[in-house]
Amino acid sequence: MALKRENEGLRRSQGYSVDELIGLFDTLPQEARTETLKRLAAAEIQRRSDKEQITHSLPEQNTARSVLPPTRSKIEFELMVRHPTAYPIFFPEATPRVQSNAPSSNQAPPSRFTAPFAGDTSDSTYRQGAMFAIGGFNALKSHQIGPQQVLSYCDSRLNRLQISQWTEVPITNDFAAQVISIFLETDHPIQGLFDADLFLEDLVTASGQFCSSFLVTALLFCACVDLSASLERALADSAKSSKPEKLLDSELNRDSLPSLAAISLMSIGCIYQGKDDRAAEFMKDIIRMGQRMNLFGCNIHKAALETFRAMPDDLLRASAHTAWGVYSWVTLYSLHYHEPGARVSPMLPIPGDGTHDQQDKLAIRIASYAPPVYMGQTFTALCKLWTIFQEMILVYYAAEQCLVTERVDVSFARSLYQKLLSWADQLPPSATRQDRSPHHVIILHILYHVAILDVFRPFVNEQQPLQIRSASAANQPADAVFAASVNQLQQLMYIYRTCHRSATYTILWHTAMLYVANALFRDPSDPSLRSIFSFCLEGYRDLVASFPVAEGILRGLLTMAMHLRIISTSYARDILTQAHEKGKHHHMRQDLRANFMVDLNLALSSRENAKVENVARDFEQLAVINRPL
Repeated sequence: MALKRENEGLRRSQGYSVDELIGLFDTLPQEARTETLKRLAAAEIQRRSDKEQITHSLPEQNTARSVLPPTRSKIEFELMVRHPTAYPIFFPEATPRVQSNAPSSNQAPPSRFTAPFAGDTSDSTYRQGAMFAIGGFNALKSHQIGPQQVLSYCDSRLNRLQISQWTEVPITNDFAAQVISIFLETDHPIQGLFDADLFLEDLVTASGQFCSSFLVTALLFCACVDLSASLERALADSAKSSKPEKLLDSELNRDSLPSLAAISLMSIGCIYQGKDDRAAEFMKDIIRMGQRMNLFGCNIHKAALETFRAMPDDLLRASAHTAWGVYSWVTLYSLHYHEPGARVSPMLPIPGDGTHDQQDKLAIRIASYAPPVYMGQTFTALCKLWTIFQEMILVYYAAEQCLVTERVDVSFARSLYQKLLSWADQLPPSATRQDRSPHHVIILHILYHVAILDVFRPFVNEQQPLQIRSASAANQPADAVFAASVNQLQQLMYIYRTCHRSATYTILWHTAMLYVANALFRDPSDPSLRSIFSFCLEGYRDLVASFPVAEGILRGLLTMAMHLRIISTSYARDILTQAHEKGKHHHMRQDLRANFMVDLNLALSSRENAKVENVARDFEQLAVINRPL
């Protein structure tokens, strides 16, 4: 009967407004709601299939059933109708489901998530060997380290690379070209710390304006955190002979675009390795240099503006890219460490932004150059997102003397959410989630929903109406929007780990797992918690092979879960043992430092106690007691 009424509603739907359709949806029983969403998803699959002439798509009903959670709230449905870019119904990347390796001494319920690549979990697919697995790596007779065969690169100019012109580290040209190519395709679309075209041209022609020995060394350092023990030793020995500290000191005192990008890469690499103290020092250097160069973090005076206007086009373009790339990194750092960061965004136009003022001559000069194909328009979209992030960071993380809710009204969160919805509505097609979206587009949407969770996290337990102007559900509490973005993050996390091979050799997507896990802790009684949490833990376990810091995060999440009795001590020890095995080639373990937030809910009241190393410190104390579930 309910289904018949729902079908009649669908037949009449063309005569209804969006508000009326949403009202009808709200009157349907849960079973009819779910069926409606499945039909909408199937219709969207067909629409995209017709538009793009896709002939290899899965049957529409199977796809719809495989990607849609079993229930949706009214506010989530409304967001999906009004803002389909931010809250899409259709997730075409879905893959056949297999059983997850479930946690705990009790058997976990079947997981709707999968292990990466249908059970392909050999170490060759993880970042410790990802850059070399295609051709293998060994020590050659010349004592150079590199791959056995040449791969195709993201840019043909890398075929002309002579790496010995830039570093004394004994690696082959082919290996260095592979590392740089994979970095440019994987990390650079998100980080954008330099203009890739200008960097590559100087790299292969041995010019020094947009490339430097320090920048090349820093890129290799950041991209090769995953090196095997023998390769790490070779690089370390070479680095010692090159006196890197002396090189670093000279670069820190020399303001230049390559130096600023290099210091940023060094800070990123230090975080990957669990050297947070060093990364924090680099961050101070980054902000100081950026301000001295008038790139970000300061109000631009007339003389600086005239200097930018007088620059040649290539230098202006490079300045804009590094300004926005480094600003983006500082903002992402602030997000994870709950620190204010840069207080002023760059005054230079965003690279690749075609929506600039037609009277802005600087913007016209910068926008005339299109980013490389492998970057898409993700970096441009992210730069705009970071400015909204920064508004929240400056207000929420300005001080810790009192709770955010004691000094910030929910109206501020509402205004930020309006901006976030508007940002998503204006995304170009290449930055929206589509069939076979590039990995960086998925990361873009991960960061978007992370922003929404952080905006509303202080208010999720307060039943205050959001009064969102773009939706009719004006009386919905923050919890409803929070839950809608958690659902999106779960799907994005699943898509990334199961469909993108870079899930094993980049950590940029891990924020989805961290935020989903913290959201699950809000309701430990949720029957789906264990399988989803297991998926997060397994993701971090696999990342340990590449990034030592992932072990600290894993240990922190395990500690939080044992506190809540979500997992058993035996499972916690088992997955940590597996992580140790995957990361055994890393030298440093005991002195790992990680000071960013892992307990995001605790961070609202005590940032110090919410840090990775402080939460993880309780692991052994909890693990000595076997707490059966």
